[in-house]
Amino acid sequence: GRCSHVPMGISDTVGALPEREEACQTLGLNSERPMVLFFGIIRPYKGVVYLLEALDIVRHTIPEVLLIVAGKPWGDAWEACETVINERGLHDHVHCVLDYVPEATVADYFAAARLVVLPYTHFDAQSAVGVQALGFGKALIVTETGGLPELVDHDPRFCVPPEDPEALAQ
Repeated sequence: GRCSHVPMGISDTVGALPEREEACQTLGLNSERPMVLFFGIIRPYKGVVYLLEALDIVRHTIPEVLLIVAGKPWGDAWEACETVINERGLHDHVHCVLDYVPEATVADYFAAARLVVLPYTHFDAQSAVGVQALGFGKALIVTETGGLPELVDHDPRFCVPPEDPEALAQ
């Protein structure tokens, strides 16, 4: 039989983003801080642990950096992340919303962030969050796994090896 590869399209139905200041106010965040977003269900393969390790590196160069983690943890997937936050003292650099994000506030998270990161360790498909980020006009950093590199046209400036906090921090 024949097999076709059909890429997930970029959604142009996501609507306009609110102003960044307004979004930060809605979310109770300081708009002066540069923010990075991880959005979606938190599962071990999504590499949030490596993103937190990268954050630990980045905060030495950009002390005001804030990582927003917005999504519901799957099983005990958050425990390893919490360990990294505690061991490395990252509490002032991570804003967690560990729950399902209502549709009405999704755009606020994307508006607040300068950058969306998909640090997956392995992946066999394409990312709805990545497509959503592009629909909102957001810059993406992805790992070299599954269909993620296609989201950034395989550009090495935005595509890093999985499980590599140093590369992610760069």
